[in-house]
Amino acid sequence: MIADAHARYFGTELKERSLLPRDEAELGEIRFDDWLGRTARPIPNANVQPAAAGRGTGRSPLKENEFRIGEVPPGSVLLVG
Repeated sequence: MIADAHARYFGTELKERSLLPRDEAELGEIRFDDWLGRTARPIPNANVQPAAAGRGTGRSPLKENEFRIGEVPPGSVLLVG
């Protein structure tokens, strides 16, 4: 692999701080469960029945701070780290 300092990112050449927030950015902290509870909206589908937590699905129950990617609403943004 050869690095190219002039490679374009979505059509523009990046500078050292191009993808970093500026000084006026409002930064905060929120736990994933809190954020998900505040932003998640059920996807309307009359044919889907909610499964009991881990029962009858062949899946083990989730631990604290775990989630299944298939259950994240479309258009959500995940910050993992």
